[in-house]
Amino acid sequence: MNQRKTPGRLSCRELHRSLRLLRDPLFPVYFLERNLDVLGRENGFRREPQRCRTARVMAVIAERLQWFQELLQDGRRGPGGTLNEAPALRGLDDGPDRSRIESYCDHCGLCCEICSGFPDFPDPNNPPDAWQFVFGQGLGDGHRFCPFLLHDRRSRRSFCAIHKYRPNPCRIFEEDECRTVKNELEDELRRTGGRPPRSSAVVGRLLTRCLKRGRAVRLMPPKE
Repeated sequence: MNQRKTPGRLSCRELHRSLRLLRDPLFPVYFLERNLDVLGRENGFRREPQRCRTARVMAVIAERLQWFQELLQDGRRGPGGTLNEAPALRGLDDGPDRSRIESYCDHCGLCCEICSGFPDFPDPNNPPDAWQFVFGQGLGDGHRFCPFLLHDRRSRRSFCAIHKYRPNPCRIFEEDECRTVKNELEDELRRTGGRPPRSSAVVGRLLTRCLKRGRAVRLMPPKE
């Protein structure tokens, strides 16, 4: 995979495909909505003209959908469609650390609300170099959570698509760090009056409006 460039526009066909991907039970809609909520409150974003803000939001959605499709293509689910049949879309693997991690981890996904990290992987061959690059650089301007964070809406649990091969910075994130992140979220919820919705309503309405207009949607070019 080469370094991505944001496409200049989304056709109606691509928008229809995007709506289908949004409905996939593994697509992290909840975290995308949190992403857009954080982006919308940043001063630099709020100072942009409305047209530019809309284009930036559409670019973030398009890039996230494009990346999600790549994850699905690499780790296709088996006939039963279960997570355990998808090597590249697996949650916590059975192992000596699983019971210890499960003792404090409730799969909220907050530990992965970071757009990039230091790509120090214990196995230099896994995941592929292109994916290690994406982990280190993130998906681009406007993204606010890890590219490998997914969310199973059936179980309402988040998981890492590359947990077995996760980098060392993620491995040292344990119970104390987990508690700190959750306390910070509680402070945030007190300030904002509650967490964003857990459905695809916000993103879905935006894409549906674009479809009703019957024309392609222009996207903001990536910032240099």
